[in-house]
Amino acid sequence: MKREFISISLNKLPILGVGFFAVLTPVLAQQVDSGRINYLGGVVQDICNIETQDGTLASSVDKTTLSSDSNQVNSLTIGPISYLGTPQAGAITVVSNMKSGALITLDEPKLNGPSAAEQSFISVNNSAYDNTIVLNSNESGSVDTSSVDVLFTNNSGFENGEYTAYVTVTCSPAP
Repeated sequence: MKREFISISLNKLPILGVGFFAVLTPVLAQQVDSGRINYLGGVVQDICNIETQDGTLASSVDKTTLSSDSNQVNSLTIGPISYLGTPQAGAITVVSNMKSGALITLDEPKLNGPSAAEQSFISVNNSAYDNTIVLNSNESGSVDTSSVDVLFTNNSGFENGEYTAYVTVTCSPAP
């Protein structure tokens, strides 16, 4: 009886072994599918965000000057009146990623109204007035909030009416 047991046991082992590998063979033989993840739109570019705050023009009493700078329109006083309106500077803030530097250009101011200006000037942070101004960004590529004043003159005097003005501000990489 002992001999039969061994014989039966030995006969079952190869069957179990073949059956075990037969079960694994289909799993190992299966092909595994693969996939791919795509990432679109990877663009690197200079960015320059210009934020502006509007200002307000006022007129000198003799009507020869329009400006957002109260120091420019109060040169002549008639009684208690030194200028007409409430002058207020505009402002700009520039944030960019141009680590090599950005140039912020403020073009010559333009005046709209019943009569034209003979001369147009701009000033940033109380600097001397000029026709255009170019600012260099700081090391991070930005310009902190800066006041911007405009000045228009007409020696014959501006005609009565409403006047508006604007300054175009552009940002470009430093050369």
